[in-house]
Amino acid sequence: MGCGPSSAGAAAGRVVTPGGNVAFAAAGVPSRGGGASPLRGGGDACVLDGPGPHTPSSLRARRDAFWESRTSGAAAVWGSLKLACEAMLAGDRALAATVLDAVDLREAVRGDLSCVYEASGRAYEVPVWCWREPANLVTEAAAAREAAAAARARRGAAGPPAAVPAVLRLSACATSSEQDVPLTLRSDMTAAAVAAALHAHLAAGGADQVKDATTPRPNVWSALGGLPPQRQRLVFRGRVLANDATLHELGVAADDVLQVFIRA
Repeated sequence: MGCGPSSAGAAAGRVVTPGGNVAFAAAGVPSRGGGASPLRGGGDACVLDGPGPHTPSSLRARRDAFWESRTSGAAAVWGSLKLACEAMLAGDRALAATVLDAVDLREAVRGDLSCVYEASGRAYEVPVWCWREPANLVTEAAAAREAAAAARARRGAAGPPAAVPAVLRLSACATSSEQDVPLTLRSDMTAAAVAAALHAHLAAGGADQVKDATTPRPNVWSALGGLPPQRQRLVFRGRVLANDATLHELGVAADDVLQVFIRA
């Protein structure tokens, strides 16, 4: 996933110690040798990117969206990484290291969970906010006050509803692959209305794909009955959208991209 040497290179650098343990000779992939040692928990301050405010609930949603959208690599490895991240968040770095050892994972030279390798040399990247608390979180109450003030200001300058041609980027899941769906929305539509419009568009076959060389795994949404709103999590510029927020209030403009994370 782009955070270290290629799988082939890393695999070629492995040797087997006399005790039968895998030792990673590739640059940046050291073995811990005699067992689990605590992972590094310090380093630079963790700050969430994208426009704020960032709250504990939006951080939880962002973490959930990250773990739910892992489709490459081994599911068991991602499950172990999630457990290790939860241990780090609980302050138990030794337990996190033990979890990595249990499935033969090794962290890179940074000594944290930002990039780890399985025995084959395959790399797995994890955002720092999955295993550390960001420094720029604000309380839910403060975020609500800020959002209400901004919404009042935007409503005052909204004017008549306008067409908003946008792209809804559907994440990959067990039953479908990633897909961009162009859809013309209105500036006065709420996030809930956008989810309903997307569902109707997909159920009617408006975004069905045909299998060809560039689309080996086509999405045939009409056969799946569309994508019900309860299976959608809409995200814009890193923030999960509240159902009652309008596109104008959210600052969605023509040709913007709305992320749609698909729930299982």
